[in-house]
Amino acid sequence: MKNIFSIKFLLVCVFILGCNAKKDINKEMGYTVVESKIDKRKYKDNGRQYYAVTVGLHGDQNIAEKNARGFAQAEFSDKMETMVQSMGKITSSSTLKNTIGKLSIEDQTKLLTKAVATELQTIEEELSYREVNGQIEYKYTGVFKIDLDDIITGWVQSQ
Repeated sequence: MKNIFSIKFLLVCVFILGCNAKKDINKEMGYTVVESKIDKRKYKDNGRQYYAVTVGLHGDQNIAEKNARGFAQAEFSDKMETMVQSMGKITSSSTLKNTIGKLSIEDQTKLLTKAVATELQTIEEELSYREVNGQIEYKYTGVFKIDLDDIITGWVQSQ
């Protein structure tokens, strides 16, 4: 009985020391990481607003942000078919629906493609870094949004 208790106690001690050793290894390796506080779960697509949560990594913080923005544009391009279908269903007013309804699928896709490049809204952003052996790598996390109501309204006003 004493042997079983001794073995269990020894395993618990090894586990606790092992967890502490991992923290010390990270410190010795030079890692300084700021964890993300962006809650990705609250940004869900609905029929009118589409979100992309992306991360850009680079040694220059401005390039890290540009990378994240580029990844968001690519993600919105992947969602293009869904966005075109939703744009046809928006019923904010009958005049607006008739105007958009007259556009072909190709024209709606062109409108959305242009909007993804120019109308991308930054909702939330966070910059963190990691330092390894004197080299800093920035991590830019951004939440980007495309609002179909704004795109349609802007397009109608420009006509």
